[in-house]
Amino acid sequence: MKMFCNFEGRVETINRNRLIWVIVAILIIAVSFGGRYLLGKVEAFAEINGEKITKDEFYERLEAEAGQAVFSQMLAEKLILQAAKDAGISVEQSEVDEELNMIKLQFGSEDIFNYALMQNGLTEESLREQITFSLYAFKLSTNDVVIEDAEVKDYFEKNKKNFDEPEKVRIAHILVNDEKTAEEILDQIKKGDQFEDLVKTKSIDTTTKNNNGELGYVAKGQMPKDFEDLVFTTKVNEVASEVIKTDDGYHIIKVLEKVEEKPANYEDSKDLVKEILLRQKAKPINEVLTELKDKATIVISKDEYKDLI
Repeated sequence: MKMFCNFEGRVETINRNRLIWVIVAILIIAVSFGGRYLLGKVEAFAEINGEKITKDEFYERLEAEAGQAVFSQMLAEKLILQAAKDAGISVEQSEVDEELNMIKLQFGSEDIFNYALMQNGLTEESLREQITFSLYAFKLSTNDVVIEDAEVKDYFEKNKKNFDEPEKVRIAHILVNDEKTAEEILDQIKKGDQFEDLVKTKSIDTTTKNNNGELGYVAKGQMPKDFEDLVFTTKVNEVASEVIKTDDGYHIIKVLEKVEEKPANYEDSKDLVKEILLRQKAKPINEVLTELKDKATIVISKDEYKDLI
């Protein structure tokens, strides 16, 4: 859903910058050369019109096309995790939970989050593993950084407006392909049909239709003016009086909740400010890896991978 990909306000935008270290393009390719033969015969990976694709062929193609990328990723993980352990760095489960929840906020609902995982061939557990690694990398890159209280206070005062929580609404929608269908559904709602029932039977948005169409929060100033004017003038638990057109189709919008603007204060914002400053002063991860490689004893038996160190 292009239109609804950014639900939160500026504070949430700053919070999401914490996730830069999470490797979004997770490599989930396990190059394994064991167990390819079964009773002395080449085991088929697939068969198309009687012609086999063997596991040997499959793994050879995987290694040829992605082997170096996977090896580089594994090498980086080993070096960083070893260095973090030597430095006495640890990552608590609560930290991983916090980062995971920040990622979920981007999607507005659990259903949309789970759909995004499925679309990318991920599970919540594999994402947790990547978050854990990213936190080790971040802590290692900032291990020697010191942030003074005065520095935190100064940054907050100079950027205070960025920490305000803007006015926002939580919305749900019914999405259809054409305006005529959308107008008919809106007319049904005006005549007394329940929005939640029509979501299940009419909406083409498979990621939200089983969650009453819920999309999450939309902050003021982040949407086109016609959309914003309509939803912010619609009362809570009411359906917007007009159909909204986007690149995805035609939307019938229901407002579920309104949250007033909340000005920032230092006490609530100081931990986030400190983390922003830490990220600004963090040693670039490529520089960290170069230093770790220079100090490490790395033995690679395969010639084509030796240039990667």
